[in-house]
Amino acid sequence: MSHLSVDLSEPIAKGRTPVFIVADRDVMQKIPWDKTDHEEDLAKEVAYFSVESMEALNEDGISAAHKAVRKNHCKMLQAMIKAGGDINLTKDQPSVAGTVLLHINSCIASVQNL
Repeated sequence: MSHLSVDLSEPIAKGRTPVFIVADRDVMQKIPWDKTDHEEDLAKEVAYFSVESMEALNEDGISAAHKAVRKNHCKMLQAMIKAGGDINLTKDQPSVAGTVLLHINSCIASVQNL
């Protein structure tokens, strides 16, 4: 996307940033003969995005970090936090208190050691 002069920090559609779109991907279950670690690939992609784009809320009040947790992309979430993402980032609709990342049950064990 960056080769196409797309600003990786700006929302593309419906308030979704490119990192949100990456976090929303379903990862195939690993098959025995496949040497690719798709979760590791998602984690490596985090380096291309700004912290602001990881934390930006889409039209539904959901960030890329929340989407990574919901999709159980634990390595991606770890990479977001190591890059400076806010662990206390809330999921908000306008003027409504939200849910922080650790309220969502998946990935909790993975980030406890950070």
